[in-house]
Amino acid sequence: MKTKAFAAVLLLGMGAAHAQGYPARPVRAIVGFAAGGQIDGITRIVTAKMAENLKQTIVVENRPGAGSSMATELVARSTPDGYTVYFATNSIAVNHVLTPKTSPDPVKSFTPVSLIATAESVLLVNAAVPAKSVSELIAWTKKAGNVNYATTGLGTPAYLGMEFLKHQTGMRADMVLYKDVGQAGMDAASGRVQLWMTLLTPSLPLIQTGKLRPLAVSGPKRMASLPDVPTFREIGFPTLQAASWYAILAPVGTSREPVARLAAEAKRALGYDEVKQKLATLAIEPAGSSAEEVSRVIKDEIERIRLLVKLGALKPE
Repeated sequence: MKTKAFAAVLLLGMGAAHAQGYPARPVRAIVGFAAGGQIDGITRIVTAKMAENLKQTIVVENRPGAGSSMATELVARSTPDGYTVYFATNSIAVNHVLTPKTSPDPVKSFTPVSLIATAESVLLVNAAVPAKSVSELIAWTKKAGNVNYATTGLGTPAYLGMEFLKHQTGMRADMVLYKDVGQAGMDAASGRVQLWMTLLTPSLPLIQTGKLRPLAVSGPKRMASLPDVPTFREIGFPTLQAASWYAILAPVGTSREPVARLAAEAKRALGYDEVKQKLATLAIEPAGSSAEEVSRVIKDEIERIRLLVKLGALKPE
């Protein structure tokens, strides 16, 4: 009788554990950049709401270093059990193409979960630059000489967008690399550099004060904050891309249950008005999607980086 009673208790315990399902303990959300940046802010906004619905803690861990490659490697080597996930950016594709020896293949090393957001870029000129359109800017750079543009990272979406624009049009502008987005903005506003392509968030105050003039934005539609500024597509550059994207990835081999649950809760979190409003303050567009869409975005990004390598705009190490 005692044996049967013990077996019954054991079975009940196993049934309760099975019913509890995923997640049974806190989940780690790894971010490859320091606290306070764009992806850090997005991750904390989205995971806070996901944690509520999962009824489990999601711990955000910032692991900056080597352009986020250290974080990428950490997650790729983690146990594929759904308890360590990566909030990745375009950098995962850029690093793989440019530093393949130290950066895991995002297609082979990860299981896609969900695309969570995108952020488009804006092409800006200093107020003293006479160009009022992209076509005028291209012509002006060819005549003016000694034209520079600011960027905060080789391989960033804005940098790639600028280099692609130069390749397509013959526009002449040399890159000036900045470690800090604030300093890049200050130098663009003062005229130390004449051009800047960047996300809207750091540049909007300078646009509003008239120190910088927006000429075009990337993406399929105009920005709500800049309704009078055309998209690159509208002015004849349908293939120019300069969007930052943010996605959740899990180590390859992660089973279907945690992947499906995380994807569902990410999509659910992005549907809340409070989350949309918080992301809107960062000029971020929510983008809950399927795993297939994440794979397509990553593969397209890799091909775009490889094209720019072929064109000579980027050099692998």
